[in-house]
Amino acid sequence: MRVVIFILALFISKIFIAQELNIGVEFTGGPKASEAKIVALGPIIEYRPVKSIVSINSGIIVFVYKNQSLVTIPLSLKFIIGNTVRFCPSIGGFLRANKNFGYSAGVVIDYKIKKRLFLYLKGEFNQDYWKDEVYSHNGGTFDINKIGYSYWIGIGIKKNIL
Repeated sequence: MRVVIFILALFISKIFIAQELNIGVEFTGGPKASEAKIVALGPIIEYRPVKSIVSINSGIIVFVYKNQSLVTIPLSLKFIIGNTVRFCPSIGGFLRANKNFGYSAGVVIDYKIKKRLFLYLKGEFNQDYWKDEVYSHNGGTFDINKIGYSYWIGIGIKKNIL
């Protein structure tokens, strides 16, 4: 919800006159779990203020594994180096619908196909945090914190609408 309010505030504020507001779609493949590949698909939004080397990126990504799906809302900063071909380190965090959360870091390579159309490749490392309920020997339960790591490779297309 905070991401939605933040994006709306950008549109309403004086900052609206931006160098870039990119809307697109992303397809990502990730780790293998129980002999099935995890894939993700979702819309993305990128906002870059005038003459800035940093952009704010978000979206709604749906991870699909066998018959299950999981919605994730990422928010990251992308540091833009270059013009036609951009090499962009990124760092951020995410919140999942199952109350997991985590951090991400990676590299995005943007390639300008046309004046307002970009193709991009993305490599990302995610660190997830979650709690598991464990049963004790005397009948009670307690929560333990767990950490997981994963690597993701994605491709996407985005269009500058400003």
